Amino acid sequence: MAQLHFYQEPTPLDKNKHAKLKLDRSGDFSYAANVNAVPVAGVEFFKCSRHFPVVFVKNSEKGYIPLALLSLRKDSHEYGDKWEDLYVPNYIRRYPFVLSEDNLVVIDNKAPQLNEEKGEDLFADGGEPTETLKGIIGYLEQLQVSYKATDEFVKALQEKDMLQVFSPRVKVGQGNINFGEMFIVNEKKILELSDTEAADWLKRGWIAWCYAQLHSLESIHNLVKLLVANGIPDDMKQQAQNDDGAASETTKS
Repeated sequence: MAQLHFYQEPTPLDKNKHAKLKLDRSGDFSYAANVNAVPVAGVEFFKCSRHFPVVFVKNSEKGYIPLALLSLRKDSHEYGDKWEDLYVPNYIRRYPFVLSEDNLVVIDNKAPQLNEEKGEDLFADGGEPTETLKGIIGYLEQLQVSYKATDEFVKALQEKDMLQVFSPRVKVGQGNINFGEMFIVNEKKILELSDTEAADWLKRGWIAWCYAQLHSLESIHNLVKLLVANGIPDDMKQQAQNDDGAASETTKS
């Protein structure tokens, strides 16, 4: 199974071993406190764009993956545990459940949302899935479909050479931080699609996803405001000074 954030002890859900397990939905998103970006599916681009920029980054398999940038901070964000009035990406909302690559329901055995005292039963007395568990499985299956569709979309972008480098420099304190190499859709390449390709992309929803991704970049300003409002960490101020110094040396040479 691919590496998972949040899941401390991934375990296949078993109707015998977990017969008395309940889901307590009264919790929060504190388990996601230590991330500043998460993968998102194409169908989420529009909802994400209201709050977070969506960019593409290279993965270990020489491909690309779309991420929602939650914060400019390192390994954290400013939304607390409740994420009030914000879109919560499915990558976070699905916890403590996930589907494995062979379609097994996996849970985090350490998740506080799962217990045997409080919440909704996952299994009936006969070991059959309850309506709660059926709903969860349906949700996970929809997610898997959306992630596979996103993989196809990203591969098509790569084959058409439609991703361009995006290296934002954000003013922090007295300097500017270079957040490294990311990628975004090249809008000019969208217009170069043939009529047949454009019709196919429109039908698949890919044209909409392209423009939603580009529109989301406006949300970088939201991240800057949150960073400043909650206090810029000293290490980021130092990094900004270092990046500016490095940029000056490059310019001189």
